[in-house]
Amino acid sequence: MKRFLILAVCLILSLAAFAQEGSLQEVTDGLNEFTQALAPVMPLNSTIGTTWSDAYIGQLLDIPPHFGVGATAGITFVPSSFLPTLLTTMGVDSSAIPGFDTLVSLGVPMPAAAANARIGGFILPFDIGIKVGTLPPQVDLTTMIPNFDFSYMLVGADIRYALLQEKKNLVDLSVGLGLNYLSGEIGVSMDIPAVAYDFQAPSEADPSVMVPHTLGMTTPRLHMAWQAVSVDLSAQVSKRILFFTPYAGVGLTIGKPSAETGLKSSLTLDGAPVTAAEVEELMALFAAAGLPAPVSAESLTEGYVFTTEVTKGTDMRAYGGFSLDILMVRLDLNALYSFIGKNWGGSLGLRVQF
Repeated sequence: MKRFLILAVCLILSLAAFAQEGSLQEVTDGLNEFTQALAPVMPLNSTIGTTWSDAYIGQLLDIPPHFGVGATAGITFVPSSFLPTLLTTMGVDSSAIPGFDTLVSLGVPMPAAAANARIGGFILPFDIGIKVGTLPPQVDLTTMIPNFDFSYMLVGADIRYALLQEKKNLVDLSVGLGLNYLSGEIGVSMDIPAVAYDFQAPSEADPSVMVPHTLGMTTPRLHMAWQAVSVDLSAQVSKRILFFTPYAGVGLTIGKPSAETGLKSSLTLDGAPVTAAEVEELMALFAAAGLPAPVSAESLTEGYVFTTEVTKGTDMRAYGGFSLDILMVRLDLNALYSFIGKNWGGSLGLRVQF
């Protein structure tokens, strides 16, 4: 038991040492605020990829049949007014980071990308779209961005029904229902060397004998992960004008997002990994000593990570843009804004459409 009390004290010291200019509680508050800001953005990010400029593409059984395939890449921004305080607390001089002021004003960028396809319906005026986006295992981003890991998945589908058709009316007008799933993770190695704390403690067999111990932490990695499942309701209008198709729409996204932020670092005591069972005893010692437990026991087995579940995952957005139409090729530019999350984003798509 004494071993775990020593570990608890050393863990607090190690985390406090990382927060060079602030307290452990300030670091906790800052990372938790980042997690709270990150999670609500996920439903908006998950909608990227199924929006096409045409509110309705036509019937699959027409001559020629109406369908299309392509790809879309986009980005949404996480509000980040808290970043300067967080970095100062963590001992980082934000003034030395190029473009930091721009990052704070725009927000932390969250990417999205997917291959997509859409086919026209039959008999009734509807069309169906699908999207799939993931990072292939053979793609190694560390060759382009050292000390950077990234994983990503985005899948979704929607169905749209045309209330108005341009061939009979002035515009296409449709309403849609979609389902999306989004997950991702970013890891960044920090320029902080491995930490080892050497100390002595009384032997459990003979308290008069002092035994040397070493508490170790591997090089910390900044960790950020997110996940969201969302249902999306939308309405969109479009109009073909020569080589352009301008469009606009509104959407209501109902989602259940979650997010994690923090520092990942394995803990060792005398060269042996700290097990989950030992961490459970460690958490009990936190409580017995009247010390605040920084995160959950499960989190401490992998580092210092905060998880946030957002019960209010509903978001409303407006979006619009245009496509440049050259024969069967569409270059589609889109912008979107969240009324509830107060954040914005955009996407660029390229597809072949018949």
